[in-house]
Amino acid sequence: MNMADALDRARCTFPQREALICGDTRLTYEQLSEQVAQVASGLLGTGVVKGDRVCLYLNNRAEFLIAHYAAMKIGAICVSLSHMLKMDEVTSLVNDCKAKVLITEAKLTVNVPEKTAITSVENIVALDGAPCDITWEALHGDVPEGFATCTTGPGDPATIIYTSGTTGVSKGVVLTHGNLVSNTNASKYMCKMKGEDRALLFLPMSHSFAQNFIM
Repeated sequence: MNMADALDRARCTFPQREALICGDTRLTYEQLSEQVAQVASGLLGTGVVKGDRVCLYLNNRAEFLIAHYAAMKIGAICVSLSHMLKMDEVTSLVNDCKAKVLITEAKLTVNVPEKTAITSVENIVALDGAPCDITWEALHGDVPEGFATCTTGPGDPATIIYTSGTTGVSKGVVLTHGNLVSNTNASKYMCKMKGEDRALLFLPMSHSFAQNFIM
C-alpha cells in the first residue's frame, strides 16, 4: 500500500483526463504521472532512500503536488512547511525532522538558512532560478524501464505535517500511507465524489485539508 499507487491507477484508467489546473499549468493524469516519476528518479539519484525526509517549502503551485507524490513514490517521507514560516522557524523544523532534501522557490529563499544551520540537508533544490545545489529542472531524472512505486505498508510513514504551534512549539504529526488511503476513501464516500467532479483548493498545500481532501 502506497498512496502514490492511486496516481498509478489513474494513469492506467484515464490517462487523458485532466488531473490538475494551476494557473496556466494544466496536466493530464498521464502527464502528471510522468513528471512525478521523473522527479522521483531524480530524488533517488541524489541519494534519497525509503524513510528519508524531503521538505517542501513552497507556495501553492503544481511543483508542490509533483514533489509530494514523487517523495511518496520512492518511500520517502514528505514534510510540508508553511510558506508563511520565517527563517528561524524553517531552521527549527528542518532540523527537527532531519530533512535530507529541501525543495523551495525564489520567493522564499530569503527565509532559507545556510546549510551550516541545517546540517542534515544534503541538497537544496530550488525553482525559478534561485541559488541552490540542484535546480528543479535538473532534478528531473531519466526514468528507468520498469520504474515502479515503492512498496510500503499501511503503517509506514508517508507525510509529516507540522501543527500551527498555537499552544506551544510546532509538533510534527506523522500520517501513514494507511491514514492517507483511509482519509481519501472516506472523503470520496461522504461527499459522493465522481470522476467528473472537480475540487477547488483554497488553502495552502502544506495544510492537512489540502493533502487529505484535495490532493
